[in-house]
Amino acid sequence: MLVKHCIVSSMFNRNGDESFFGYYDEIPINQKGQYVLFYSSKHPTFGKPHVKRIIILVLRTRNKIMLLKIPICVYNWQQGNRSHWLTDDLFVFNDYDANNKKCIARVRSASLMREVKKFGMPIQVSYKTEYFLSLNYQRLMALCHDYGYRNLPEL
Repeated sequence: MLVKHCIVSSMFNRNGDESFFGYYDEIPINQKGQYVLFYSSKHPTFGKPHVKRIIILVLRTRNKIMLLKIPICVYNWQQGNRSHWLTDDLFVFNDYDANNKKCIARVRSASLMREVKKFGMPIQVSYKTEYFLSLNYQRLMALCHDYGYRNLPEL
């Protein structure tokens, strides 16, 4: 997994932004090798993430054609926002719902380039489209700042 992270970082960071994918348990490229997901940040990744500093979740084709740039404000440097592939077409990521002041998860289709489902909780891990597990990211922030999200008030 680390090798794929390094490939993503070196292949797609041409504008001076820092790029990364996230935790080692997920792969940035879908199984067919058509699409790649990664984060782009104008902010240095050695500093603490901040809710007012967005990062961009980028979806590109294998041929480096950019399809989507999604602004993200709920993330950490260790795991990004837990974006990962559910199928060869569907990917999921955590986001912040400012109206309801809570973390949620969004599912998007790479082929349709739109959101197809929204969950009222963030997800940590999934099994295809069948099972999703969540965490209390507010509690996680209280226990381990490197893995929590800074969008909610501290416990």
